[in-house]
Amino acid sequence: MVFATVLVGHLASPMAVSADSLRAVFVGVAMLRRGELDLQGFSPAWTMGTDFGIVRAGGAWLPFFPWAPSLFVVPLLAVADVLLRATGGGSIEDRLSVSYTQWPFEVASMSLVVALTAMVVHAIARARLAALPARRREVVAVVVALVFAFGTSAWSTSSRSLWQHGPAMLFSCLALLGAVKLEAAGTRARWPALLLGASAASAFAMRPTSSLLIIALGLWLLARRPAAIGWAVLGGTVVTSLFVAVNLSQYGQVLPGYFLPGDTEFGAARGDLSQALLSNLVSPARGLLVFSPVLLLAFAGLALRVRRREWDLLDLSCLGLVVAHWVLVSSFADWWGGYSYGSRFMSDVIPPMVLLSLPAVAWLTQPRPPGASRRAVVATARVATAVLVVVSVAVHAEGAITRSSWCWNSLPADVNLHPERLWDWSDAQVTAGVRGIATNGWAAETVRGGTAQHGCEGLAR
Repeated sequence: MVFATVLVGHLASPMAVSADSLRAVFVGVAMLRRGELDLQGFSPAWTMGTDFGIVRAGGAWLPFFPWAPSLFVVPLLAVADVLLRATGGGSIEDRLSVSYTQWPFEVASMSLVVALTAMVVHAIARARLAALPARRREVVAVVVALVFAFGTSAWSTSSRSLWQHGPAMLFSCLALLGAVKLEAAGTRARWPALLLGASAASAFAMRPTSSLLIIALGLWLLARRPAAIGWAVLGGTVVTSLFVAVNLSQYGQVLPGYFLPGDTEFGAARGDLSQALLSNLVSPARGLLVFSPVLLLAFAGLALRVRRREWDLLDLSCLGLVVAHWVLVSSFADWWGGYSYGSRFMSDVIPPMVLLSLPAVAWLTQPRPPGASRRAVVATARVATAVLVVVSVAVHAEGAITRSSWCWNSLPADVNLHPERLWDWSDAQVTAGVRGIATNGWAAETVRGGTAQHGCEGLAR
């Protein structure tokens, strides 16, 4: 039910964007046809007005951004190619030769990824809330999975384009599920350790900032489950060996340039670091807690665990991961993530924040607390949480449905040239879609394909 609900909801959402992911589908075509990453002959003429996203090496045109996320689109391309040929529609290359026809494959593949991730979140919630009665635990786990899928950047970012965040989020959740299972099962469990290691390595292949996940869970294993380290290393080694083998065969080096320090994302932050740190939490254009206020439950959950003296090293590892990632992305030269809707760079910390929120979720679902005053506190907290959920879902619905939510990045001025707009509450991105509907009308804002196919032409701001 979780998988189907999320998949249908995300596929039905009209917005699609294609920025850094412009060539990701064509990387998938190269994989399908020749089992390699060279884009020559597979990136059609309409994409070649610029070398954006391409590394020219030894006569080959290789993807600059991580190639691993494109693996998820290969099965869809194969099925589409068979159907097109069977119905006389030519080949998949013929279809993609038409301008901006790649976006359905981006949205479909990443909607599948987010639906799978929601299932993993459901499994994490069931495992972490094992103390709840079975029926209540199942209902709570479903609600947690759906709020994750529709109340965070999983909806407005991860499924709108074939970039790194959706796959990185999937494997981060799988690694956390391995840790939760390993915590409960003890040192004799092998498959959770294998899952943890393989998933953490896969997350890194999808997005290099996931190296922080490897460090956080590696330290947790060392302190909490040292006997399982060998199995985790085995799982990680298998994935890493495949990843390195592809890199050596295609790029001639262990890691592509995007994974190395010195990439354009890294370097001294433009402006004050403290401003970047604050903006990534509470600015009206990139604030994680502005766009997903429901994630405040992570801090409430951690506070409950500390007050009850129930916190464990996995909680500490998740908190350290969130803080380290926040500092890292805030130190990027373009710390706001270029063109994006909300806190794109901070979307990678949503999985550990969901895990941290679960004690607060359990507290909110207690059936009938003793004492009138305590019942009043719980009732008030439930109302406040419901408001946070509604606001979070509404904000990300705006990003998944309206063109103006994305076009805010370029209208009335390019945010990359005018990052001061990130703090302009009078023209806040978080409400740009609502204002766009009021100005341009529902039909203009919700056109299928969004800005990936139609751009920002004709929209008034």
